[in-house]
Amino acid sequence: SRWREAAFVRHVAERDFPCAVFSPTRRGKSADAETLSGWIASLPKPIGVMACYDLKAQQLLDACRDADVAVPDE
Repeated sequence: SRWREAAFVRHVAERDFPCAVFSPTRRGKSADAETLSGWIASLPKPIGVMACYDLKAQQLLDACRDADVAVPDE
């Protein structure tokens, strides 16, 4: 996942686009969900997001729902 992250960040930067990376600060599933929802809500819209694998993508969709961020519109 870290290699994918680094490659994605590099790819985006080479095209002169900003890139934000989510880094959880607390432990535990509910803490991560709260933190992720807040992070998603704070990002400028519309935004594109890359998840490292399917489970994380589902968690991201859940966080978008919790943050009232419309997928795929925003």
